[in-house]
Amino acid sequence: MSLILRWSPMAALLLGMAVVDAVAAGWVLRRRTAAGRRALAVLLGAAGAWCLTYALELMTVGRASRDLWGSLEHLGTGLIPPAWLAFVLTYTGHGNQVTRRLLAVLAVEPVLMLTALAVPATHELVRSVAPGPVAAMPVVRLGPLSWVDFAWTKAISLVATGLLVVRLTRPSPVYRRQATTVALAAALPLLGSVASAAGIGPARSYDPTPVTTSLGGLVLVWGAFRYRLLELLPVARNLAFDRLGDPILVLDALGRVVDRNPAAHRL
Repeated sequence: MSLILRWSPMAALLLGMAVVDAVAAGWVLRRRTAAGRRALAVLLGAAGAWCLTYALELMTVGRASRDLWGSLEHLGTGLIPPAWLAFVLTYTGHGNQVTRRLLAVLAVEPVLMLTALAVPATHELVRSVAPGPVAAMPVVRLGPLSWVDFAWTKAISLVATGLLVVRLTRPSPVYRRQATTVALAAALPLLGSVASAAGIGPARSYDPTPVTTSLGGLVLVWGAFRYRLLELLPVARNLAFDRLGDPILVLDALGRVVDRNPAAHRL
């Protein structure tokens, strides 16, 4: 494989984002009392791995090395949707559903995809570098399995985002800033995907989704620091809680109000 590297502003940006993601993931893991910290750390790590491998794909000039780094991008892209689903389930109060069985099921497709990429006989069913002279920008031919991977990852992401949207349509006033932060984090990767599909601006040449996904993860980290996003998770609210005529305030260990019912709001 060729060791010649071609530098570009996009490659430098991707490498910088990979470093920032790694540092942010370490910071999140150190917050041992934070709910959802493992899922967010995996999300950040996967986004960083995607940025790193995409940067190396852009920088290398040899066909074999470019194909290798392009294939390794699936390490990041395969982990991001399950990590996002696990984070959303935890944030919306369904953390008990993030079981080992669920994680094992979610890991099946990424493992099969990486196995297909590792086996020469099935590699081209996922992706391959286009024949002919190696272009300055990667030109990739996608195989039928890549569309299976696309459908699977997008389905998981849409389910997770759908659960999040349902939760954010009725946030407690106390959680409004948290809800806005999470909504922004969910929107950034979507904007990157739309720009890439439509070929808007620089997205005609580069895929901005790794960067926007990393930015979405960093928005969540900022929310954890600014609004205690991982510590003040939404309290389970049911009809009885909302319809009780008596005012109810929910306090945390420091005496701060973290939830209230409509009667308490009116009072």
